[in-house]
Amino acid sequence: MRPPRLLLWALLALWAASEGTAHAAETPDSLPALAAARSPAPKPLYRDPVHDGAADPVVLWNPHRQRWWMFYTNRRANATNAPGVAWVHGTRIGIAESPDRGVSWHYLGTADISLPPEYGGDQATHWAPEVITDPDGLHHMFLTVVPGIFTDWNHPRDIVHLTSTNLRSWQFVQRLALASDRVIDACVLRLPDGTWRLWYNNERDRKSIYYADSPDLRHWTDRGKAVGDQPGEGPKVFAWHGWYWMITDVWQGLAVYRSSNALHWIRQPENLLSRPGQGPDDGVNGQHADVVVSGHRAFLFYFTHPGRRGPDARKDGFEQRRSSIQVVELQFTNGWLTCDRDAPTYIELLPPATPAGQFFPVTIQVDTVRTLGPWPPVWRFFGCDEPNYAYMPHGRKLMQQLGQLRPDQVYFRTHNLLNSGDGTPALKWGSTGVYREDAQGRPIYDWTILDRIFDTYRDCRVRPYVEIGFMPRDLSVRPDPYQHSWKPGAPYEAIYTGWAWPPKDYQKWAELVYQWARHCVERYGPAEVEQWYWQVWNEPNIGYWQGSREEFFKLHDFAIAAVRRALPTARVGGPDVAGSGGRFMEAFLEHCLRGTNYATGQRGTPLDFVSFHAKGAPIYTNGHVRMGLHVHLRTTRDGFRLLNRFPELQNTPVILGESDPEGCAACQGPQLGYRNGTLYASYTAASFPRILDLARIHRIRLEGVLTWAFTFEDQPPFAGFRQLASDGIDLPVLNVFRMFSRMDGDELRTTSSGQLPLDTVLDRGVRETPDVGAVATRAESHIHVLVWHYHDDDRPGPTAQVEVVLQDLPGDWHQLEFRHFRIDDSHSNAYAEWLRLGRPVPLSAADRARLEAAAALAEYEPARALPVHQGRASVHFALPRQGVSLLVFTGRTSSGVSSR
Repeated sequence: MRPPRLLLWALLALWAASEGTAHAAETPDSLPALAAARSPAPKPLYRDPVHDGAADPVVLWNPHRQRWWMFYTNRRANATNAPGVAWVHGTRIGIAESPDRGVSWHYLGTADISLPPEYGGDQATHWAPEVITDPDGLHHMFLTVVPGIFTDWNHPRDIVHLTSTNLRSWQFVQRLALASDRVIDACVLRLPDGTWRLWYNNERDRKSIYYADSPDLRHWTDRGKAVGDQPGEGPKVFAWHGWYWMITDVWQGLAVYRSSNALHWIRQPENLLSRPGQGPDDGVNGQHADVVVSGHRAFLFYFTHPGRRGPDARKDGFEQRRSSIQVVELQFTNGWLTCDRDAPTYIELLPPATPAGQFFPVTIQVDTVRTLGPWPPVWRFFGCDEPNYAYMPHGRKLMQQLGQLRPDQVYFRTHNLLNSGDGTPALKWGSTGVYREDAQGRPIYDWTILDRIFDTYRDCRVRPYVEIGFMPRDLSVRPDPYQHSWKPGAPYEAIYTGWAWPPKDYQKWAELVYQWARHCVERYGPAEVEQWYWQVWNEPNIGYWQGSREEFFKLHDFAIAAVRRALPTARVGGPDVAGSGGRFMEAFLEHCLRGTNYATGQRGTPLDFVSFHAKGAPIYTNGHVRMGLHVHLRTTRDGFRLLNRFPELQNTPVILGESDPEGCAACQGPQLGYRNGTLYASYTAASFPRILDLARIHRIRLEGVLTWAFTFEDQPPFAGFRQLASDGIDLPVLNVFRMFSRMDGDELRTTSSGQLPLDTVLDRGVRETPDVGAVATRAESHIHVLVWHYHDDDRPGPTAQVEVVLQDLPGDWHQLEFRHFRIDDSHSNAYAEWLRLGRPVPLSAADRARLEAAAALAEYEPARALPVHQGRASVHFALPRQGVSLLVFTGRTSSGVSSR
């Protein structure tokens, strides 16, 4: 555990039933009041839900989660068929977390420990973790390891050193060279001179307690025996009341030693916990303990074998093998330690003092009554350059995941659907071979590849956002060269080849579009195709269109007329210009609203929706990426302002046909290094609500915000492209959309003390103070709160200590079921896991399985119930920079889920 420190006696909360109650100062005289305000710790305090063999507890503060954690040996007590002592081998280190300062504990899983293969691989045995944190914030574990699963005790046992940056994933550093090949149960304490001392059990010397010293936790000198008056194990050394104390497990309770210098030890006359207690699972000796000093109080955590009592004590069944964790408060009495295991233990573990600047408070208030109207699911639009990826293995897998977000409501847009070619994909290229001409110039249509693409969409419950383009080779006025060979690093303009030019015959162009639309109606049915969006080309105001502006208007008119000829009720629009479109967009809208249609000769061209693109502008500066969220939002604002100049469009749906942190998904470079990790995720979480705010301000009927990111087949993992998944592994940003997909109903009025004003972000981005914001929705009995911690600069920063307060909850809600999903370095993040694995390429089957598990949207903590008091409830949690949390609250009445 963390080295015990003599903490300053501070202000302590009178902890009420709900988190967030105002705190009052604690003194020793106020402890009875504390007892009255809190429930005592239960007996047993904790049982492992997997193997029911929790033992050897170590309790410490997790600064990343701002919660108390317990590491413990997870003995396989329920492996009742395991012979001999095999059930004590093959163990992993369990982790439990307390949300209420030590009163209750919830299972989180096991520590992710990486050891060299000589320690037994999957058969390795992990015992008795000791976990501390050095002054630089790096975590260290000293772990007992046995190289396999054995039926007896006659095998080597080592103590190894591991380190971690997050307390969850641990990397091997070294095996400690100590007194023998049978050493177990490390305990480490930092001494006043800044050096470190480790105590352990040397089993070769009658299980005596030995010790070693180190200046830096890496170089150790064994000093020999510390105490050996009686065999014992599990030494725990801590400082309290001006003395160093050592507690060891001597199997007849816990022996206690006292020292003034941590070198020379005097044995206490009586053992602790040698007499059975009266509480549940506490009627036997206490074993292998940890101590947490909190303020002036100290708490002893120990384990018991509840079934080892009475006439069945020597049996070897499940009841004798299972173990429980208990806690009792220590007392300093007449110079020695005592405890009363049968007295209620009103535990209150105080967070350690935190260095200034590591945390900052944020309060989020959610008014559950005042709404801002329905929360529009604008997030459900995606796209990419390469259409053929959709039916390839990783592409189809990802398309299925997109469809699962909201079946039949997710839309996909792609370039190159009409390009000539055999369907072989490349970066920024795709083809379908849909059109060619015979020797007499007569059209030949082939829908095979196009059908395969759209069939894949529909099989995955995704619908097309149909981009009509680009120009088939046999229709282009300048066909050669036709297919480009662009690669990252080449000039972007190299992609503009024969496909980007106008048609040589607009009637043939219109007939191609008509035949395609008619084929879709015949294949999928008019009711289905009516749900699609149809628009012409991509970004015709830049190099994607090599004709004139008027030629594009003509191209557009002929295509839209053809679609409507095939299906009069088809939903058509455009023009998906780059940026707000400026004069090009103005001229296009003027033409569609008031001009003469090139195809029909009538006034105007149908506009069921209007679309333009908005992008950010990241840079690489001073060794890190700096995002350009303000550029992204300004472009969005400019596009909305332009549309406001056309009263006819007041109620017309608007779609940001591409909306991204920058403009080239297939490009690579240092300024694009944000894509694999949590910066992309937090940017996405912070940008969507701001875009909706801009739409609300400008009275825009925003229908979609399309993320131009998919996946790239046949590329190495985490290659740096802008994508939602890499080599079949989901990236953290995809989990933001999973969070979005869970939000529904009405948007609730929400304020955050850490959220920057929209005008500030528009003016200068998020360059100084971080942006810790929130958006909340309510649908019947469910309240969802999305919280993000964003900064433009990809640099470390202080963690936000967040309090979320729900106000004006329905009167019949007596409690809330609470779930907490998280994206950060340790949750929902396959890229961070890949880095921890050492960046393997290619991925082995084991690597892939591990990464896929790490990629899933993960819960930050176990589900739990929250009390509602006078229509109010609150939760506290730590949110690191670039972290995103989704909080899910479900109202409960005395009769079940509220229907309100």
